[in-house]
Amino acid sequence: MILGYILSALTLFLIPLTDSFLRLSIIFCFNALFETLFTGSDNAWMADRIEQEDPSQMKKFFLRKRSIRNLGYILAGLGGGLVVKFLGMDYLRYVYGIGILLSAFVLFSAPDGNK
Repeated sequence: MILGYILSALTLFLIPLTDSFLRLSIIFCFNALFETLFTGSDNAWMADRIEQEDPSQMKKFFLRKRSIRNLGYILAGLGGGLVVKFLGMDYLRYVYGIGILLSAFVLFSAPDGNK
């Protein structure tokens, strides 16, 4: 899962560096491939952790996660608009890639929970 985050972020850094439609298509294909490595597995990881610690908190966690995600959508839209307005569209991919790398770092430093 963490490898998927890192590789996906690296493909995002490549997008502004190309002008060729074919290369851009290949980069997006690789990005989609790498995203399959973590799509859904983060939910499964958290569900396993909650199941081990306190199964009664499962519903509360996913409701809270949905609320935080929706707030993140609003803030990302506003932040993305500011980045594009002041820096340009190319920098938006860099900001997004850095965000994904930070997420991978947080996941890498999190305890696994297997004993």
